[in-house]
Amino acid sequence: MKRRLLYVLPILMALASCGNAPSNAPSDPGTDPSKEDTILHGVGAPSDTLGNDYDHYLDEDSRYVYEKNDGKWYNRFSYGSFSLYEDRQINPVKVKRAASLSTQDLKNALMNSFYSTNATCLMSPKFADPSQSGWDFKMKWNCNTSELYADAYDESADKYYSKVDDKGDLYLYFKESKQYEYVGAGSNYYCMVPHPTVENIFYTNYIMYDDTLGGLTAIVCGHIKEATYSESEDKYVIKNMPISHEAISTHYFATPFADNMVLDFEFSLSKDKMYAEKCFVKIVSSEKMPTYNGFGVEITFSDLHTTSFVMPE
Repeated sequence: MKRRLLYVLPILMALASCGNAPSNAPSDPGTDPSKEDTILHGVGAPSDTLGNDYDHYLDEDSRYVYEKNDGKWYNRFSYGSFSLYEDRQINPVKVKRAASLSTQDLKNALMNSFYSTNATCLMSPKFADPSQSGWDFKMKWNCNTSELYADAYDESADKYYSKVDDKGDLYLYFKESKQYEYVGAGSNYYCMVPHPTVENIFYTNYIMYDDTLGGLTAIVCGHIKEATYSESEDKYVIKNMPISHEAISTHYFATPFADNMVLDFEFSLSKDKMYAEKCFVKIVSSEKMPTYNGFGVEITFSDLHTTSFVMPE
């Protein structure tokens, strides 16, 4: 399996060695959270008595995002910010959108997909260099467990099962030992397993993170007022989002490094407008990892809140 995952590996291999992602444990639950539409926020992890299923909560201290499922809040281990509920203008260039939905409607749809505790997702890498090739893979997840299809179009193919513990560490099920084993830093499994969200794949393997906005979803939300809407394609497009982060290490990159990136992002909503059904993120440029320039990933979400599978014991 490791050989087949090389499409996500940077040529800049000197950056990768054993190590751990930054640890930012949430503080005690806040006492007076605020709420804008479906995103609550306050200081500390949320109490299970707060909110409704599939609401989202931002811990302003750790910046972790939570989603509630079956009466319990689950930490998504994804970094958010004020951009999830405020419309501050990040880019001074203002672009008018020809669409009836509010910016918060669009933000909620993005959060419902990228922070979801229950969904199915098909991911397909797109290379700028036609001589390179990757492979599509399909994931199903519920709360902090997931089922991965090695062949995205063949559900009879080998499957991989994983769990994420309350620290955000990944455990993979091995048939030989019939148990879940910790997946150490630098493993290629982090390239494709939602741990526990799709967004974490982009954070861990490409460090799509901005010091002000947070992870990919919060970055897009921070630039949502720049989105243009194509009625003929029913698609929203945001071009040239600059992001910057100080030195960071992750489960994949043990040696901390800083970077300046430029991203493009486009997405189409589901028929009920409740989630982002098809998305495409592209690395326009990266100062630290120029081998990724032009690389993109297409992401298709489905079966939101209706995904089911059986985990091995």
